[in-house]
Amino acid sequence: MDPGSCFARQAMYYYDSTEKACRLFLYGGCQGNGNRFDTKEDCDKMCRAKSGRMLGSAPSPDEQTVDVGLIVGILGGVVFAVAVIASTALFVVQRKGKRTDMKKVPTNDVEMR
Repeated sequence: MDPGSCFARQAMYYYDSTEKACRLFLYGGCQGNGNRFDTKEDCDKMCRAKSGRMLGSAPSPDEQTVDVGLIVGILGGVVFAVAVIASTALFVVQRKGKRTDMKKVPTNDVEMR
């Protein structure tokens, strides 16, 4: 992959032969090489067919899918964890406060030390 020497920054695709996948890169706009495609589909048609990999056999890492349920679950877990930590800290602080409030009752018995 050769990004070119200019500063245009156009989103293009190239074929990564080690991972056998089309990847997104920013093309400078001039020079470069022949491993440059306007669309991912063009890259797939040209390169994956030649490499022996069937189209659609694995998702492209460039195309990230977002699972909304996973995000909601993670956020819910974080909120729950913060609530548990806060309630535990509050409980400990209250218990320590009660211990210091207890006064010693004077007794007539002899205390041994």
